[in-house]
Amino acid sequence: MIRTLRNDEPVPASAPSRYLSDAGYVRLRWWVGPDRYVEAYEHRIVMDRPAGEVHHRNGDKTDNRPDNLVVLSKEDHAALHVQQNRAAGKYRGKARDRERAARAAAREQRWTAIAADYSAGMSTTDLGSAYGLDCSNISRGLRARGYTLRTPAEGRWGVAS
Repeated sequence: MIRTLRNDEPVPASAPSRYLSDAGYVRLRWWVGPDRYVEAYEHRIVMDRPAGEVHHRNGDKTDNRPDNLVVLSKEDHAALHVQQNRAAGKYRGKARDRERAARAAAREQRWTAIAADYSAGMSTTDLGSAYGLDCSNISRGLRARGYTLRTPAEGRWGVAS
């Protein structure tokens, strides 16, 4: 069993194992008994498990030197990251929403063109080649938008041969 080291617990005296978390932070793990381990983030241990959040000044989540770490309140930490993201052109607020809306509009415009070409007689195979999609994705996309697909017997123009 692995659990997180509580703030009211002393740090175990034994040497910990070091692991990289999925988020890229270094996790320390101590053996405390048969099949029992405790873990904590290394940067929090280095800063004596503060009440606030620990920020990596250089952005490297594995650089846990004390001079690279600073303790901030939750609000100040969030504001700092917003400021850094804006400076790097990665602000994820309204700009992200506008980008998503633009992508959705472009996607719908593309499907309108695909549907028009299908109605004009192009086959799903031809549409797949023209738009760089698999013909099965063309079929699913058209059905999802309410189109009834022609059967092979109906031919290109929807008229039985």
